Amino acid sequence: MSEISNLQFKFPPGSILLVNGNSFVSQGIKIYSKLFQKYENKYLCNHAALIHNSGIIYESNAKGNEPRHITKYTNEDYKFWIFTNKNLAVENYNLGFSYSTGALGRKYDYSGFIRFLFKVFPQAKYKDFCSEFATTTAREYYKLQVCPGVDAFEVTPTDMLYYFLIDGEKDGWYLIGYWNGKEILNTY
Repeated sequence: MSEISNLQFKFPPGSILLVNGNSFVSQGIKIYSKLFQKYENKYLCNHAALIHNSGIIYESNAKGNEPRHITKYTNEDYKFWIFTNKNLAVENYNLGFSYSTGALGRKYDYSGFIRFLFKVFPQAKYKDFCSEFATTTAREYYKLQVCPGVDAFEVTPTDMLYYFLIDGEKDGWYLIGYWNGKEILNTY
């Protein structure tokens, strides 16, 4: 934990955090990614968040959209990747920060998980799930590509991870850090 505390200020604002956790809901999201999206087991994640200043992240979770500190994910129960984009302009980051700050307190889109499985519910207005929140902020406010050709409400955290690892470099995305459950491997 002390290692992440020393490095948290090096993560550029506007970066995206992708998490592999082990909660009950997290396991369900990973099973969906593995079975329905045919992703490899070693590269599954189940949560996405936006990194802002001083290790503060904005995320959409069961409680809704809220700020937290990145150290919430620095224990043996989690692994995570941090990606940033070299094309993020300061003015676009500021727009995204204003948007995501204004979205704090919005409710979580529980129908999103069911929508992934059965395609029966329309997109919820004024509700988010994690990857939708991160993708919308990156696309509409940061003016960056994330999983092009897929609606934000259909993007999973694993979709984001594979996009960043495989195709994201051409759009300016690159890996700057990885938490393996014990220590941060910082590439930034």
